[in-house]
Amino acid sequence: MAAADAVEALVRRLGDPDGHVRGRAAESLIALRDPSAIPLLAAALADGDEGVRELAARVLGELGDLRAADALIAAVADPSAAVVKSAATALGSIKAAGAVNSLLQCLHHPQPAVRTVAAWALGELKPSAAVDALVEALRDRAGPVRSAAAKALGDIGDAGAVDALIAALGDRAADVRQLAAWALGESRDSRAVDPLSALEHDADPTVRRLAAQSLKKLRRSRPPHRV
Repeated sequence: MAAADAVEALVRRLGDPDGHVRGRAAESLIALRDPSAIPLLAAALADGDEGVRELAARVLGELGDLRAADALIAAVADPSAAVVKSAATALGSIKAAGAVNSLLQCLHHPQPAVRTVAAWALGELKPSAAVDALVEALRDRAGPVRSAAAKALGDIGDAGAVDALIAALGDRAADVRQLAAWALGESRDSRAVDPLSALEHDADPTVRRLAAQSLKKLRRSRPPHRV
């Protein structure tokens, strides 16, 4: 069987009723990394079967080919939250710069898992245009979304997020405080020194450790004192 025929057969198996067959087909497509799979998988994003669309998005993310970007961007409007989540993950993985607006819309998706992945993906793309929306996401009712937003803001490193990240140091969820403390270290902004110092008595040991590490970064980045 020619390579192109083998790839086509594997893509068809993504719709097999047997979950093991579908899984093996996806693994084989990822292992082969054959460029001819990209248009076939992109087309599969419009398949009538939700499971096929979700698997196609997942495999495209693993393959990391920007040729799939337009099809994945279209897939974030899919009615299935599972497909949207996998498409958003793939867009972050392939660092599709043209996906920013679609990912920003995903921050308002009704499913927290989708909002979480969208925030993560925006952190991968690092667009300054996403800062305001991610600051808003720091107030999301779902803790994982707030955590992902804090991480993304640290990845972007925009000074406009510092006040919101300082406020997030008081979040009720320890993982949000952890990532806010880390993100403030990435900001290199001296406004964070006192708020981070106040975390030395935080109930969570990881918060205390990350706050201490960020304080070291901030103090190293201060300009030398002139006599």
